Amino acid sequence: MNTQQPTTPPRPQFEAEKTNGSNQERFRSAEYGTSNSAEQAARIGEALEQLKKASTSIYDALASFGVASGDIAKLKLNEGKRIAWDLEHKAENKVAEKPLLYVGAAFALGWLLSRVSR
Repeated sequence: MNTQQPTTPPRPQFEAEKTNGSNQERFRSAEYGTSNSAEQAARIGEALEQLKKASTSIYDALASFGVASGDIAKLKLNEGKRIAWDLEHKAENKVAEKPLLYVGAAFALGWLLSRVSR
C-alpha cells in the first residue's frame, strides 16, 4: 500500500526572522516587513505633511515668479515706449529741418511703388 503523507506547505515569502541580541523574534508583515501599522500610518502622515509644505512653497515660488516676470515685462514695455518716443521726435526734427526733401522723397517712393504694383 502506497500512502503519501501530506506535506507541510512552504513558508510564505514575507515571513522573516530577526535576531535581537540572543533572542530570535518572528514577525510577519505583508507590506514592509519590520513596522506595524501604527508606525506606517505615522510615516504616511509625516509624508503627507511634508508634501503639503512642499506644495505650499512651490505655489509661493510660482507667485513670486509671476510677480517678478510681470515687473520685468512692465520695465521692458516702458523702455520700448521711451525708445519709440525718442525715434518719433528724432524723425519729426529731421522732417522739420528739410520738409521739401522728405515730402518729395515720400511722393517719389509712393509713385514708384504704384508703378511696381501694377
